[in-house]
Amino acid sequence: MAFGAPAGLALVLALVYYPLATAGAVLDRSGYERLRLGEERDGLGLPRRQADPPAGAAPAGCEYYTDGNFPFAEPTWRLCFAGGRLVSKEKIAR
Repeated sequence: MAFGAPAGLALVLALVYYPLATAGAVLDRSGYERLRLGEERDGLGLPRRQADPPAGAAPAGCEYYTDGNFPFAEPTWRLCFAGGRLVSKEKIAR
């Protein structure tokens, strides 16, 4: 019983946190793969919200999106822009 209550609480918190963390920040794999270097940011159709960057220094001009991974919706993709154009895209290792 002592283990069940904290585990149940953790599950409830994850189920509440997940939709809040992913709302408007999910860029699925097919969406990521269709992005081409040199494209204008405004024409990419990116999600309206970015995911929080991973710990550490985030390069200037870069944005982070999640693929919707459960339960923490950690950032999955880093897209970097210069002059309003996509100059790099990469999958962030977890």
